[in-house]
Amino acid sequence: MKTPFLSYLPKKRIESVLGGCALLLCLEATAANFLVTTTLDTGPGSLRQIMTQANAAPGSHQITFGVTGVITLVSGLPPVDVNLTVAGPGITNLTIAGSGTNTGSVFTFNSNSVSTLSGLTIGSGSSSNNGGGVVNFGNLTISQSLIASNNAAFNGGGIYNAG
Repeated sequence: MKTPFLSYLPKKRIESVLGGCALLLCLEATAANFLVTTTLDTGPGSLRQIMTQANAAPGSHQITFGVTGVITLVSGLPPVDVNLTVAGPGITNLTIAGSGTNTGSVFTFNSNSVSTLSGLTIGSGSSSNNGGGVVNFGNLTISQSLIASNNAAFNGGGIYNAG
């Protein structure tokens, strides 16, 4: 008969192990799903507002879209600091676009993020630095997406990956 793993640990160590598990469960419970409900650049239900909310909450989050068309950005979206999945309705259904010269990268993912982009067209991003469409310093997966017509002054007109 095998002795359970926890029976080998002193009582204080067991409490520490269980306390760590409780903390892990608490963080997992904070994961949220966000829904973009407008193609406007700012305001309630906008992608910009939703990304700001996701960045403010611990955990892994998912953003989906209840809209189709074009979201035209006045400036780059807030940099992503959390684990985030952005799941669009398909490349022919939704475009996230910059609005002109040197308005900034459309998406920026910081080094602490593990993220996914899918089902989106990302276009017309323009950066005076690197990555007109996407700048990645983290762990990013892009699938079923079109990244086109972006430009950058230095590296990666469409995607600059340093992650």
